Amino acid sequence: MTKTNMRNLIITIIFLIISFVIGGITIVHNYQEILTSTYKTYKNSNTNLVGKLILTFEQSIKSSDSIFSKNIAGQEYFIEGYGATQKLLNKKIINDTDIGYMLKDEQGLLHFAGYNYDTKANAKKLASMNDYFKDINMPFSFILALSKDYEGYTTFKNGIEIYANSNLNSDKFISGLDENKVNY
Repeated sequence: MTKTNMRNLIITIIFLIISFVIGGITIVHNYQEILTSTYKTYKNSNTNLVGKLILTFEQSIKSSDSIFSKNIAGQEYFIEGYGATQKLLNKKIINDTDIGYMLKDEQGLLHFAGYNYDTKANAKKLASMNDYFKDINMPFSFILALSKDYEGYTTFKNGIEIYANSNLNSDKFISGLDENKVNY
């Protein structure tokens, strides 16, 4: 195992230990509120014993989730610690977005790097909009925002080459506009 891998393993283990400690403290600090909420649900239920238990179980899960989300012990420190861990591990990818993931280049700029997808449907919808505007004698032009990925300037650490093809979706979309004779 290399030094870097060992360092990353140690940092990850420390972060996991801290996460479990924070989780334990959160449970200890919030158990009274959860028990109170669960007991109120059980007491106020007008069903038979099995129905009460099922309803109480469902409600206790919902209330526990809500209570834990609002009252995480050391929430600010946890978030800061997560960011510090990512920095120590030299991570440059944020992959919790719906559109794909974000990358940080060597100049410190953030880039959205989306997944490849079929753009033909969007180009056809835009073509039908173009046809509608032609029918009512109104000029139409589509404007596509520029990408900040500059060949030869935008570089990424750790061998990230995925973003080199970031304009593929745009290129496919533009070719679809060309096929449908839409101004852009």
